[in-house]
Amino acid sequence: STNNPPYDGQLRLLYGTTSSNGLVQVYCSGQWGTVCGRYFTPDAAHLVCRQLGYTSAKSYSNGTFQGSYQTPIWLDNLYCSASPTEVCLGSCVSCTGSRASRSRCYHSYDLNVHCVYEALHYEEGSNTTSCESIE
Repeated sequence: STNNPPYDGQLRLLYGTTSSNGLVQVYCSGQWGTVCGRYFTPDAAHLVCRQLGYTSAKSYSNGTFQGSYQTPIWLDNLYCSASPTEVCLGSCVSCTGSRASRSRCYHSYDLNVHCVYEALHYEEGSNTTSCESIE
């Protein structure tokens, strides 16, 4: 059901030109916030996309949008090294352990991703997984 509240660690993309790209937001401590892309690895970008139901990340970048300045920056230090079988960002960060330091992360570093499918996938978002709470 779509009425379920978000779980800690749930992801969404906003302000994109399509549903498969945009600003990454993560739900932690009852509030949506952004992800600091200043200290970040390609593996972490792939995890974001896989958790959202895509195959991988085509690209990622930093930058914010007008509506994001009031939101917290939840995750930082995403130095993930993930195997292709891992699909949840919670395998390398947690809401409580990865709160971004205000001195190091600004909204200008907010993470944006462009997710893609391999050709064998026929329907966007068809294999979206529900990742365990990362609290």
